[in-house]
Amino acid sequence: MYLICFLALILVAVVSGQSGTIPEKFLKPLRPDPSGGGPLRVGVAWHISRIHHICLNDMFLEVSLRTTFSWQDKSVIDSGAPDGIIPLHMSYLQTSWKPDLFFKEIRDIQRFSMVDDLKGLWLSQKNGTFVMSFLMKISLDCPMKFTLFPFDVQTCWMTMVSYEYNENELSLEWMSQGVTVMKHLQKQIPSYYLSVRPGNSTIDFTCQNCTDEPAAALISAIRLERRYVSYLITTYFPSIFLMGIAWASLFWTPDPTPGRTSLIITTLLTTVVLYGIVRHLSPITDYSKGTDVWFFFCICFNVTIIAEFATVICRLIQRQIPAQCQLQRSMRLFAYKHCSGRKKNWKPYQNGVDQPFFYFTDKPIHMSSYRVSWKETSYFTSRRLTSKRGEIGSVFQAASPSSFPNLQLGLLVLLSSQICENFLGRL
Repeated sequence: MYLICFLALILVAVVSGQSGTIPEKFLKPLRPDPSGGGPLRVGVAWHISRIHHICLNDMFLEVSLRTTFSWQDKSVIDSGAPDGIIPLHMSYLQTSWKPDLFFKEIRDIQRFSMVDDLKGLWLSQKNGTFVMSFLMKISLDCPMKFTLFPFDVQTCWMTMVSYEYNENELSLEWMSQGVTVMKHLQKQIPSYYLSVRPGNSTIDFTCQNCTDEPAAALISAIRLERRYVSYLITTYFPSIFLMGIAWASLFWTPDPTPGRTSLIITTLLTTVVLYGIVRHLSPITDYSKGTDVWFFFCICFNVTIIAEFATVICRLIQRQIPAQCQLQRSMRLFAYKHCSGRKKNWKPYQNGVDQPFFYFTDKPIHMSSYRVSWKETSYFTSRRLTSKRGEIGSVFQAASPSSFPNLQLGLLVLLSSQICENFLGRL
């Protein structure tokens, strides 16, 4: 019996000695127990004073935020204390409990300071309520989708949760002021329409495929709607005008081929350059945006006009080939009628200027000995019909498709026949 009592005393001494090995200053303050039981209620308020930067490529948002927390600790209640709030030094929180709240989307956080850090702590002893406020600059992740760019709307979420306590130990709720913004905040971001919407307090906030217990959370949404009027003026209207110029060329006659082709090619190249500038200023994505689809159809439209013009030119050439062949046949008959079976020389003038002369064979000229080509400078090139300088041959030069109007060819034929008749009259 005495042995059992002795062993029990030794065990109690060992346990008490082990518990005393941890100094009291290293023990974490305990969470205050609410008077009515249940989770401790913590009030939260946000005031957005400035939006510093919206990064589209890295998808984050920099915001200046004044955050306010409030909670109740019944251990400091003094019913006899006067009404009012007592300012406290921030070192008081080193030995008392404070909420461990953070943003789920946080990338970076910076505190502001002048002479001292911009933060404060107040206590109302009448009801034991603590109020803590501080100013900070935070960078928040903001996943964005640019499928409808520049008509897109982005929503950046701000989710505040407790790091340690679950929903049964701590609950979050909005204070009376909730989420507020600076009056002139809209002027700081001229590229967007800004709206901030506080969400309801969430009792159950869990992550996917993780072992964390459900925790209370407060959610707010920053909605950024892009102003697209500038994009209409600088991107869409110029591209529409370029397509209109290319479309207007369809109503022109196909005769000015070089000018019409140059105009269409110029509009195509201008559209491509404009698309390159817009793409350089757009967010970098691995999928097509609204501007990509728009300029794709603009470029296809210009290419289609070029293909249409080429088709029209080919059809016109095909229709003019029979008339060209008939003209060649008429000119061959003209040469056979007036220039066959003669052998004459035309002497130079007396002033010594070397004038053209012709040598014609005594035999009739057979049309099978002629070779007429579109690329030759004269219709009549043969060993039996020659010219020293080719002046008469230049009269018949009208074989290229670009100089094929019927009126001009008719005038050339009449002029050549008159020259030949005058020449034969002198013989």
